[in-house]
Amino acid sequence: MTTTTTGSDRVRVPLWLRLRLRLLLRLLRLRRVAFCAALLALGGRPLLVLGEDTGAGLEALKKGQRLVEVGRVDEAESELALAANLRPSDPEAHYGLGYVWMRQGKLLESRESLERALRIDPAHRKALMKLGLVQAKLGDHAAAERAFGALVRLEPGDPVARKNHGGALRDLGRFEEARAQLEAALELQPDYADAYHALGLLEARRGDRAAALRMHEAAIEIEPRHADALNQAGVLLARARRTEAAVLYFQRAVAAEPGHAAARWNLAGAYAKLGREDLAVPELERVAVLEPRHPSVHAKLAEAYERQGRAADAARAREAHRRLQAETKPASRRAAER
Repeated sequence: MTTTTTGSDRVRVPLWLRLRLRLLLRLLRLRRVAFCAALLALGGRPLLVLGEDTGAGLEALKKGQRLVEVGRVDEAESELALAANLRPSDPEAHYGLGYVWMRQGKLLESRESLERALRIDPAHRKALMKLGLVQAKLGDHAAAERAFGALVRLEPGDPVARKNHGGALRDLGRFEEARAQLEAALELQPDYADAYHALGLLEARRGDRAAALRMHEAAIEIEPRHADALNQAGVLLARARRTEAAVLYFQRAVAAEPGHAAARWNLAGAYAKLGREDLAVPELERVAVLEPRHPSVHAKLAEAYERQGRAADAARAREAHRRLQAETKPASRRAAER
């Protein structure tokens, strides 16, 4: 949300409107577009472009793809949005925009764009893969399973598709089907560390912690810096009350991936169990930087600061916890309190 100020008035310009205005201005500057007609709907409908794309859309698509390749996804967004409007029947334009939005964390927008690409080309492999990942992040495991299942039917020899399908089946509680897909992934690629890690998650869901630890260890043997497998191995050891061993795995996980918030959170908890609050607090502070909107982190910090006699820090952490809890309160609860 952006605010522009004129005198004492404050006018809020929504993000969707700013994006569409930028697109409209650019379209009006493009000399190679034979005819453009744009409609900006108050309800936030997409910009509609009528007329023939005489090359500008393809140029924008290629430029957006090049920007994505070098990691400049924010700049790629406007190019791919332009391409999608100028080339509404091109699945690559909608896929590219959906991928960028996935990278930016705009999951609902990403899903819509990827689904649009698949309506044009139901066999678009990359769109199916990314749609499955987005649906899983949104918590719609049934939709994720459908996307990954369709991809496996198109590409039965793709170990990544098999692994992702197995993960979606696991999340649906269809454990035997999940195992079959994950084992198939390993038959296709025996050194696939992510598949062993996924099998470890499956065994943990089934309650077999020993088997789960073996699978994570197999992943780590193949890929010693596999942060997720290291973290999960540490979790299993912590649950088995092998806290000192768990600490070593958590330390390896954060060394491999310093931004791994879950591993730092678990490391802080393990340090606290060992009575090393001097080590636990810095880890919690790092988690608060990585996940500033996670209420539990601030609650834990407030407790730790109080034990250390840091009253001012504790007060700030309690206030952050209170504010975040109020912001994340479910809408249904807010409605019930009115």
